Amino acid sequence: TKIIRELELGSSLAQALEKYGHPYFEEKIIALLWAGEQSGQLRNAVNSAQLFTKQEMEQKIHTLTTIIQPLLLIFVGLIIAFV
Repeated sequence: TKIIRELELGSSLAQALEKYGHPYFEEKIIALLWAGEQSGQLRNAVNSAQLFTKQEMEQKIHTLTTIIQPLLLIFVGLIIAFV
């Protein structure tokens, strides 16, 4: 991929993601990885990015299920009402 090619050419991970990773990586994740590279703590930065992404995904799933649950209840109620 383009990101791997950039890394092979000597770019940092953050630079490669900045250039080609925008559809897949949020700006704050790229900034976190950049800070990890600059401080020599890339492993910790990757772990933090993973934890942040996991928590964000869990929050989105929770929000979605909170919205869908009442709609499903109404839908089932309408089915029972018309049967």
